[in-house]
Amino acid sequence: MEPEHRYRFISYSLFLASTFLILFVLDRFFGFHYAPDEHRLNQKPKVESSVKSHGETAEPATKPETIPEDQPEFESPTEDAEKEAKETSEVQSPSNSDFFQTLKANYQAEVLSQLPPNKARTDIVIRYYQHAPDGNSAYALQKLGFYIHERPVDPELANYQSNAIYFGENVKLEDIQIVGLTLLSEGLPVKLIKPSRFGDSWKSNSIEIGTDTTLINQPTLTFSEIENLAI
Repeated sequence: MEPEHRYRFISYSLFLASTFLILFVLDRFFGFHYAPDEHRLNQKPKVESSVKSHGETAEPATKPETIPEDQPEFESPTEDAEKEAKETSEVQSPSNSDFFQTLKANYQAEVLSQLPPNKARTDIVIRYYQHAPDGNSAYALQKLGFYIHERPVDPELANYQSNAIYFGENVKLEDIQIVGLTLLSEGLPVKLIKPSRFGDSWKSNSIEIGTDTTLINQPTLTFSEIENLAI
């Protein structure tokens, strides 16, 4: 091969090699390739709320996405409240009351019977600030079809029993009464039931259960007071 043709051949080969190299580099760093979205692959489908097994229900409940972070209703402890925290309150048990039994029977017929199997209610949420002295008292509400949205408490509140209930403007009186009487029958010293102080959209359809330490010295609500509750 003549030197001139050999030079052209080498130049052409180098040109092709350079071109393929450049294309490879561009494709490597700037090319568009389909790859599965890991977040979407790991994302579970949204489902209606259901509840953890404690009797009538079995499936674990899912957290409604409309519930934001804390905007608590409850008061922090004072020095006087801490001195009284060790005192135990005598709690009534309304479980044998005709009113409570009738209330639960109506609730079973009008609400629980309408729920799909293993599903919790979606029209109302129980936000529960967990307190160790409560034991499992609040979870009795799961047997009544309520979804319980659990929240931790500040360390200074951890050793107090729950004693207050706040409810939203869209919550029915019968729901408030059945929650209050159930907690009372489970041993919680319910001392206050009143409307929520905040107007967030999710709170209008919620019942909050927690501790207000300004109520430590107040008497526990009686069964009759909850029966005659007006909202």
